[in-house]
Amino acid sequence: MSMLHALSGRVRASAVAASMLLIASTESVAHAADPPSVAVTMAESAFQEAFKLSRAGHYAEACPKFLASYKLAPAFGALINLADCYENIGQSASAWTRFHEAIALAKRLGQQSREKMARDRAERIEPQLIRLTITSQEPIAPHVPHVTVKIDGNEIDHAVLGTAIPIDPGKHTVEATAAGKKKFVREIDASDATHFERAFAIEIPTLGDEQPTPQAPEAPQGNRSNKGVDWNSDASRTHHTVGYIAIATGIVGVGAGTFFGLQTMSTWSKAQQHCTNAGCDQGGVDLAQRAKTTGAISTGAFLAGGALLAGGFIVTFAAPKNHSAGVIDQVVQSRSRASERPRSRLELGVGLGTIFIAGTL
Repeated sequence: MSMLHALSGRVRASAVAASMLLIASTESVAHAADPPSVAVTMAESAFQEAFKLSRAGHYAEACPKFLASYKLAPAFGALINLADCYENIGQSASAWTRFHEAIALAKRLGQQSREKMARDRAERIEPQLIRLTITSQEPIAPHVPHVTVKIDGNEIDHAVLGTAIPIDPGKHTVEATAAGKKKFVREIDASDATHFERAFAIEIPTLGDEQPTPQAPEAPQGNRSNKGVDWNSDASRTHHTVGYIAIATGIVGVGAGTFFGLQTMSTWSKAQQHCTNAGCDQGGVDLAQRAKTTGAISTGAFLAGGALLAGGFIVTFAAPKNHSAGVIDQVVQSRSRASERPRSRLELGVGLGTIFIAGTL
């Protein structure tokens, strides 16, 4: 690099810095002319802090503060310094866009010198811009608005398709979506774009139909297999609970049957002591009747307890888990059919020195 070129670069940089300083001071005076609102006060504070950071070369920290200042109180000083900040951190497209916003703002305010300065800066950046052109095979038009196209998550107007859009160096994602269609996603990396490779192009193909997720047909109720059974499902746990309750109740029933059976034997033994060859006294008759009642209770408890034990073991251990509901239904149906049949009749008879059991099952 020649000394003259280096000197001209320093002079140009000094001129830019001086112009930015002048803009910063004039913006401050403009703010001070009117009673400041809270937003203006915050904008001025953010601007001053950002300006100090940029003068120290900390552009990455200064840019968000310049942006915050401009959002709070849109002023030319914040906007032109934000564009300069973006240029210094290598975001050429963002800087170019902000410089053009500054051109429009200065023109609207009738500030020709500022308009020229912003235009010169934008023209200097323009040859360095990286551009992306997005086209589409999908029929996208104002009357076909169902396809949504986004770049880096920001939706773009369909009218922009086919236009070379300036983008900052780095990675970018283009996506196209439509209801009932497969999503299109394409990424590009413009981090190392050279002078001769500053143009990227992405073509969105015709979006294919989105295939519905196939669902396996459900097996018939009476012929289910163990495949695909969720062993920890709520239904499986419910079946186990029912089985355990049936087993526990069955054990209680058998225990009750045993208790009343032993009581029947004891009572009958006492009844025999009140009987002779001539017959039984009233005490013997009463004891025999009591033995008959406890015997009937014992028999019923044994039958119910045994049935509950058998059913509980089948539901809990013997049958497949996805058949548990069917087993329970069968047990219920069996009990229903049993209730429709004539009930079993069991009688305990007491005679002189004898005891007999008679009945129908």
